[in-house]
Amino acid sequence: MLEKNIILFLLIFFLNIFFYFFNNSFAKIFNIYDSSDNKRKIHKKKVPITGGIFIYLNILLLFIFRDNILLYFSKTLFLSSGNFLIFFIILTSIFLVGLIDDKFSISANLKLALISILIFLILYDHKEYLIHFLRFKSLDLDLNIYSFRYLFTILCFLCFINAVNMFDGINAQAGLYFIFLSIYLIIVSGPNLLLFFIIFLLTIFLSQNIRSKSFLGDGGVFLLSIIFACLIIENYKSKTLLVDQIFLMMLIPGIDMIRLVFHRIKNKKHPFEADSLHIHHFLLRKYSYLSCVLISFMLIVIPNFLALYFNNYIFFILFTLISYFYLLNHINVFKK
Repeated sequence: MLEKNIILFLLIFFLNIFFYFFNNSFAKIFNIYDSSDNKRKIHKKKVPITGGIFIYLNILLLFIFRDNILLYFSKTLFLSSGNFLIFFIILTSIFLVGLIDDKFSISANLKLALISILIFLILYDHKEYLIHFLRFKSLDLDLNIYSFRYLFTILCFLCFINAVNMFDGINAQAGLYFIFLSIYLIIVSGPNLLLFFIIFLLTIFLSQNIRSKSFLGDGGVFLLSIIFACLIIENYKSKTLLVDQIFLMMLIPGIDMIRLVFHRIKNKKHPFEADSLHIHHFLLRKYSYLSCVLISFMLIVIPNFLALYFNNYIFFILFTLISYFYLLNHINVFKK
């Protein structure tokens, strides 16, 4: 067992070294780049879409050596589940849908249909992820949604995936958001080696991403979103998270997605059609790149950790909403 763990460590070490120094060479082999269009995409040159592949390969190594490291990941249901092989195959399929979209730009409707089917397969095989009740601490309310458990849970997955995908518009934004989620879950549920490992991977990725050397792409965002959705539901089911907390954790990406969806429908466009009306696009017209990232990150981090410290979520949900709409008005979003 010790020898296999050493092999795992060496494989992960060399994989990450390879990503750091040779990720552009890897992108050239498969011709996986995100090219600038001088409109919606703000980077000046084509950038390798290798972040998602890098994270997927690391997780693949965890799967291959799963029996040797299971003890350390026992707090994570989908890694300790007897049906993990099925889960990993579906997870791989979701990643591939995103990766194919990165390379060939499949239609929004087809992408939505494929992801919905794959999420249903996860829930059908792992029923422990189905949400039966909603517990609102702030309202002292429990709602029984058992009859709608499949529909509601699939919608939750889809909303989270699309919200984060829309939020992934400037360098470091999505990576920092996933790091925030990791730290938050560690605080509320205790040490988890999987989350520490994800923070490690994202730190390496961000060292490339902030220099426009690598993007997560849809493949990376879909992969991480599914993993974090499962982790959040696990914590919700174990009562270490409440609906109020989850709502606040996802509020900024979620509310910006809702704004964009309504705006696109109003203008007779597909609700998930890409455009340059995201909050980060408006922020970049007024502030520097670093300021944009800090504003977005602080708008998420400060209310969440203050709410956790004071154990008061409804106040900080309202505070975040007010701050968000004040910011939209300040950067002239409503004038467009």
